[in-house]
Amino acid sequence: PRFTPRPAPADDLAAYVSQGVSTRAYAERATIVLHAPAEEAAQRITPADGVIEPLDDHRCLLRTGAHHLDVLVIHIVLMGFDFEVREPPELAGRIEEIRDRLSRALGPAPPPSPAGNLPAPARPAE
Repeated sequence: PRFTPRPAPADDLAAYVSQGVSTRAYAERATIVLHAPAEEAAQRITPADGVIEPLDDHRCLLRTGAHHLDVLVIHIVLMGFDFEVREPPELAGRIEEIRDRLSRALGPAPPPSPAGNLPAPARPAE
């Protein structure tokens, strides 16, 4: 042969390539618990977006990456699943900062109306 074959870098080559393009290529890497079954998450997350590992029937682990923490925040939030940040802690801090900025942009929440004290329906003008 023209070259000496070497052993494969992993048993699951598809997962190896997916991890290479979705996490290793980026400066910022994250491990996230998604509150969704792995099969459901896989319908919204491509192998280029991250590697999904089932945790149980209702949760899965997502390993993903981006060039900046803000891109990770947007990407994770727009997936549409509840989630928990496992690492890095800086990502959780960045999410808190963005949450606070969004809260300021929305202004104070209206006070809740007491039960049974709903406003009367509007009457047509006479």
